Parts: sequence; structure tokens; C-alpha cells
Amino acid sequence: MHKRIATLLLFVMVACMDVHVCAQENALDKIPRPLPPAAPPPPPQLTPPSTPPPSTPPETSATSKLPLIAGRPYKEALAILKRHEGELMNLPGVDAIDMDEEGILVYTDNPSVVPSTIEGLPVRTTIPLAQTFPPVKPEEPQVPPPQLDCGPYAHWEPEVGRCRRDALPPDSLMPSSPRIPLPPPAGVIVLRPGGVREEANACPEGFEEKTEREWRFCLPPGYADPLPPLWEPPIEGVPYEEALAILERHKPQLLRLPGVTGVGLSAYGIVVFTDNPAVVPSAVEGLPIVTRPSFHAIDG
Repeated sequence: MHKRIATLLLFVMVACMDVHVCAQENALDKIPRPLPPAAPPPPPQLTPPSTPPPSTPPETSATSKLPLIAGRPYKEALAILKRHEGELMNLPGVDAIDMDEEGILVYTDNPSVVPSTIEGLPVRTTIPLAQTFPPVKPEEPQVPPPQLDCGPYAHWEPEVGRCRRDALPPDSLMPSSPRIPLPPPAGVIVLRPGGVREEANACPEGFEEKTEREWRFCLPPGYADPLPPLWEPPIEGVPYEEALAILERHKPQLLRLPGVTGVGLSAYGIVVFTDNPAVVPSAVEGLPIVTRPSFHAIDG
């Protein structure tokens, strides 16, 4: 009996302790409690500046549209050329092939063996590249000019490749006496236009008289030509004026001879100044030709 009462009391004590604890908890629940601190707001999301789309580079020649070849696409025409390159190069006379906007171009000296089209692509021919760019010939070694016969009173100098004068011709080569003018006629020589000459006793009215080497000439008004050298004696039997005409006719031909530097007229005929007397004729139209060393050799 006493045990039951003790057990009951123990149960009542435990129950009261639970009620007290619960009451305390309820009282605590009624006390206002501070709210927990609010979480800081998230940082603002920065939007990166918008970047413009990458610019497209301008088309270059490599990326530009390929040209048409005789109306065919470039790659198609190139493939045709590649397929037939070997057979074209094996044709006789062909030394190169190429392609342009008109089709295939074949460099050859035998165009008759080249087809006019290949797979519908036109084929044209032109001269070989070897003829377009001829090979450069090696420079030939310079050969010194052969020793020439410089004639009397001169000698050959191989260092300069021409004749050098030893000395002026001796007196024996000069006229033994001065050239004596021809005597004039008793009257006058009337000169008229057109080269007309007349002998007369006196000058016609209105003409002007002029004397040269004791020769009297009558000049018409406005006459400006030089007086004819009628007083000059003949040269080796050829009248002086005729000798002058012969010199004028052959002067260009004589000056074109190799080594010739000048020509003139002397008492012995035509004088040719040259370093190569071997190529000069001995006479023209019956007028003798004598040679002398060139002007540049006078100082030796």
C-alpha cells in the first residue's frame, strides 16, 4: 500500500515538473525577440558594355570572285588544264603553256599540232618563250685592230690602235713653187643669174664691177654668190672648178670609209685624212687622191 502511494506521488511530481517547464516555455514564447539582421542586398549586376560585332575585312584579290575562263568557272578550267598539261607539253615545238581569260595559251613554234579546243575550252597558240626572250650572247673578247700601213712619215701605235705622224711631210712633198694664178682676159667677165658667164669689153649698164686676182667681174644688182675662182690653175690636169665638183660628189662616200676624219683639196688632188689608208682609192673620176694621217695624230 505504501509503495503505491509513493509511486503515485512520484508520478504527480514528475507531472508537475513538466507543467512548470511548459509554462516557462510559454512565457518565454510571449517575450518579444529581436529579428535577425536582414541580409545585405546583393551587389548590382554590372552589364559589360556592348561590343560591336567584328568588322568583316574587305575582300582581297585572293578572296574576290575568280574570273571566268572563256565563260567557264575558273576552277573547272584549271582542272581541264591540269588534266591535259602533260599531253600538251609533249607536243613537238611546245615549250610552255598558260591560261588567261580567253582559254588555254600554248607557246610553240609548231601550232599545226595543237588542238583548237580541249573539253570545250578554247586553245590558242603564240610564239615560243625562247623567241620572246632570246638568250644573251656572251660578250666576245675584244680583238685589237690589225696593224695598218700608215704610209710614209707615220707609224702604227698598237697602244692607241692608230697611226701617228712622225713629222710633217718634207718640202719635197710640197709644191716646188707657188701656184701661179691664171692670167685674166683683156676685158671683163659678166656674171648673170643661173651661172651664166660672158666675156665683154665693159660692164653692162647697172652692173657693178669687182676685181679679184686681177680678174674683173661685172655683178648684176643683188648678186650675192661668191666669185667663181677662174684664176685657179688646174689640179693634175683637171680644171679647178671641175675638181671642186668631183670632191663634192665623192665627199660623203670618202667620209664613210673607216678611219677617215676629213677630206679636202690640194695641188695634188683630193686629200684624205685617215688612220686606215689601205681602204682609200687612189683616184676618183681621174682626180688623184693622197692620204695623210688623221688630225688627232698631228701632235704625235
